[in-house]
Amino acid sequence: MPRGDVMKAVRRVAVSVTAIVFSLISVAPVAAADPTTHTKAEVDAARGQAGCPPFQADPVLTDVSQRTAHEVDDYVRHAARNLPTTLDTDLLKALRETGYNTSNARLLNGYGDYRTGGAGDNEAKAIKGAVLQGWGFEVLSDCTLTKYGISAINGGGSEGWPSTAPRTYSVVVVVLAGPSGR
Repeated sequence: MPRGDVMKAVRRVAVSVTAIVFSLISVAPVAAADPTTHTKAEVDAARGQAGCPPFQADPVLTDVSQRTAHEVDDYVRHAARNLPTTLDTDLLKALRETGYNTSNARLLNGYGDYRTGGAGDNEAKAIKGAVLQGWGFEVLSDCTLTKYGISAINGGGSEGWPSTAPRTYSVVVVVLAGPSGR
């Protein structure tokens, strides 16, 4: 098959997968009040569709995901002193600082507020963003990633900045990693 035809087929599959993910997330039941539980359910469902074994929760990865979510939260509220961890290279450095030695780790971020497009509330939009990032970068279908840590924050909207009105928002952070040589 010529390369051009292969690329067209790959694009069609990507569009189909994106449509399926959107439809599954938009009709999924919302967890009561815990955004982390809702995020975990959506990531686990997407992982199951990928044909890989389920992720295993890891307390170190959960701590790193919580720290990263709070960094993003501080950034959104204009209270941060530094930029949040957003790149996989930043993630590997943060993991090494905790003693978690792996060369295979990925960071998925999601954010939702009234300006974020799509259906659903802020939490649903943030989760969709993280899951779609996982599909888009073929992270959820990477079976060498076996462990995860998840954190989510729903911002109350009490803070603002002189140039922005206070608003509610949601932040989702998922840290995925392969085996660690702790």
